[in-house]
Amino acid sequence: MAIFQYETLDTRNEKQIHLLSDIWHDPETRKYFPGFNETIMSFEDYVQNIWKRQNVDRRDYFSTYHDRYIGWLNINSYRSLKISVELMYAIHPHFRKQHLGNEMVRLFLEELKRDMIQHVEAQVGKDNYSSQKILLYNQFKQVELDRKSFYFWKKL
Repeated sequence: MAIFQYETLDTRNEKQIHLLSDIWHDPETRKYFPGFNETIMSFEDYVQNIWKRQNVDRRDYFSTYHDRYIGWLNINSYRSLKISVELMYAIHPHFRKQHLGNEMVRLFLEELKRDMIQHVEAQVGKDNYSSQKILLYNQFKQVELDRKSFYFWKKL
């Protein structure tokens, strides 16, 4: 059995919803996901919104490491092109600072490549050093987007 595996979001999976809830409510995560702070919807509404958009322009996954859920990954199709996606991810607070993010993203990129995705991009705040390191470790190119964030991209 592989050390890292990925599962598609299942709103009936209590372990996945619990992990997503921990990530949603974590102050550190909220700092780097402005959308979490700007939304007035409840966590339950957020999950339902994910479910409605799943398989249309968005896919949500959960990463397991040695059979334990450690993180959430999300891809959004870019302008309806199925070969180019925007990547977002978050690691559960309990699993941070263990260098799992590098491998979680690296192996997920391999999965995307198998799905014929050709281009991945991400936007990261300038103060989010951990995500910058993860993307640079995975050979993303980086440019300054504005005074608050960087734009990263990679061809697969």
